[in-house]
Amino acid sequence: MDVWQLLAELDKAGVDRSEYYFPGMPPRESNPDGGTYLEVEGGRWQVKQAERGQSWTRGSFDTEDEACRFLYDLLTWKAPEPYRQTPEEAEASRLHNERRQAEDRRNL
Repeated sequence: MDVWQLLAELDKAGVDRSEYYFPGMPPRESNPDGGTYLEVEGGRWQVKQAERGQSWTRGSFDTEDEACRFLYDLLTWKAPEPYRQTPEEAEASRLHNERRQAEDRRNL
C-alpha cells in the first residue's frame, strides 16, 4: 500500500482527514488537538502522533507499505463493545454485592 491507496482506504473507512497527514496530501482542515502523521526520516517511514505541541513516534518502518498499514490499523481500530449483562446476571451480581456488604459490616 502506498500513501495514495492509504488515503483512499481511510476515506472509505470514514476517517476524518483532519485526524492524519502525510507529505503530498491535499491541504487539510486544522486540527488544534494534533493528529497522526507519516514522515520519512533517514530512509525510514515514521508514524508519529502530535498532541498539544508534543509529538512522539508510534512506529518506525522500513517500507511505505508497512507504515501505511500500521497507520490504517491505528486510525480505524475500534474498541470492542462493552459486555452487557443479562437481567439475570445483573440481579445475581446485585445480590452477591449485597451479601458481601452485609458480611463486611458484620466483620467491622
